[in-house]
Order: sequence, then structure tokens, then C-alpha cells
Amino acid sequence: MVAPTVDVNAAYAAVSAEIAPSLPTGVKVYRPGKVPGWNGNTGSLPQMWVQLTIERRYTETTHGVRARTRTAFRAYVRSVADTEHNADELTRCCTEVLEDALLTVDGDASTPVEHETSEAVRPDDGKFSGLTAFTFTL
Repeated sequence: MVAPTVDVNAAYAAVSAEIAPSLPTGVKVYRPGKVPGWNGNTGSLPQMWVQLTIERRYTETTHGVRARTRTAFRAYVRSVADTEHNADELTRCCTEVLEDALLTVDGDASTPVEHETSEAVRPDDGKFSGLTAFTFTL
């Protein structure tokens, strides 16, 4: 048996939909390279935003079976803001809503979302940002 094929875009949509309602008014979730006013993009640079990256990750086989039956993902959540305090608050909001969440992707339920690693908020190209990685499988 082979792990189910899960579209990364569907996983992105599920994680983004989980995060977005917890964010302060006007703060949005963006894909890498899509923030308005950042890295040559048109538009005005927001004071705060969340950058979300989803990628497939390795998962071990289970129960002595050589085939993988689940698809594993890693979600990188970068909280960016004009002040260290605001970036910390965005990180807190995202972590509270994601950690232990059960996502639904293409009708399938995920394992609980688990915190994997974090980088503390620090100065970042004129802003402040912190990065948190979460993992889950479908």
C-alpha cells in the first residue's frame, strides 16, 4: 500500500483556514513571496503578517510493513511584525490555534498537529520575525 496522494495546496488551505480566524483584524496569511510591498511585490507592506509554508516530509513505515500508509507534512509559520511584542503575539496566536488541532484535508482527518521546533522572535530585515514548525500526517 502506498501513502495517499494529498495535494500540498489542500494542506496549505486547511492550515491557513485554521490560523486566519485567530489573527488580529487586518492581519493575513501569505505564501512565501506573496506579501504585498515585500521583495518587489506591488502594494503596501503590512505592519504584520504570517507567512505559511507547507511541505511534505519523510515518515517512517509502521508495523513492520514496508509501505507508507500516511502522508506527512511540515508547516512553517513565520510571524512578522513591526515590533518584537507584536511578532510574539502573532506567534502565540498561531501556536495556540494550531498545536493539537485536528485538520480536515480533502475529507480526511489529520493526526493532532504537533509543535516541532521554534526560533525566537528577532530583528529581521527592518521587521521582527519568529518561526515555528509544526508536523501532522493524513
